[in-house]
Amino acid sequence: MKPPRAIVVLTAVFVAATVGAETTWKCREVIDGDTIIAESNAGQIIRVDLFGIDAPEIAQPFGDEAKAFLEELALGRVITVSTTNPKAKQVTASVQVEGTDLSEALVRSGLAWLPDDGSSSEAIAIALFTARAEGTGLWVDSNAEHPLLWRQSHRPPPPSPTPEQRLSDIAGQIDLAGEDGQAVVISDIPSSFTRNRETKLLVENMAVIAEAAEGLANMEAAYTRHCSPGRGSSSSTGGSVWSEELNQWVDGTNSTREEACRDVNLDISRVRGAIKQARDKAADDARRFGVQDQLIREVVDYFDLKRF
Repeated sequence: MKPPRAIVVLTAVFVAATVGAETTWKCREVIDGDTIIAESNAGQIIRVDLFGIDAPEIAQPFGDEAKAFLEELALGRVITVSTTNPKAKQVTASVQVEGTDLSEALVRSGLAWLPDDGSSSEAIAIALFTARAEGTGLWVDSNAEHPLLWRQSHRPPPPSPTPEQRLSDIAGQIDLAGEDGQAVVISDIPSSFTRNRETKLLVENMAVIAEAAEGLANMEAAYTRHCSPGRGSSSSTGGSVWSEELNQWVDGTNSTREEACRDVNLDISRVRGAIKQARDKAADDARRFGVQDQLIREVVDYFDLKRF
């Protein structure tokens, strides 16, 4: 008896979907030992990361060899990409050339590792075990480094900051600016200070430092009022004037005048050093960005920062 038509149709759809998961492509380019660019007859381009392996990076020992091996196997040839998402622009998939699995071939030749997360197949794992036991390819070196570890130790340095970033971050780096670390834009300054962008940035950052210097002056004034010899006793009255004026400059609340004076004095020394460091750093960076020494001195004098 023939099966109902509905079953025949459903079966045909299932078979078509299964076959569709293995799409025929042509290897257009080999990026490195485990990445290729494939193109379909319709002109669709897809980047394929080979499933189940991690090949040495190009700059790593055997990186060039892995790429050359993959080029010899696949470049310009018809390949089968096993993926459930053939319309994606980038996939991780098994790739075969005339029945040869590229991932397994690379591992068997000692030109790839298993991924760090262990996502691979039994056949690839067996190929790795065999290549390692026989000292094939990269396994001639008993200290061969997994590509993941190599990438971690060879990360490029972060990009160099722009002049704006370098100058505007100075005060924030040593806790002299506000929480946002931004420079203060000021007006009413000599026109010679605004002749170019770098000088404006210097002025803005010196203004931040000058604000810190003003705060330091207030701290020093409170210290002088309450901590100079003969300025009262070690009263522990929490609501006294000395407690309010001194403890605002330090974390927490000191119970005695001596404790508050000690902490404020330490902070005065720290802030004075930080102001000097910030001033010198701002001047050095401005000089490096082309601001003339004479103009830097004028800006420093204008904000009364020469005394630090």
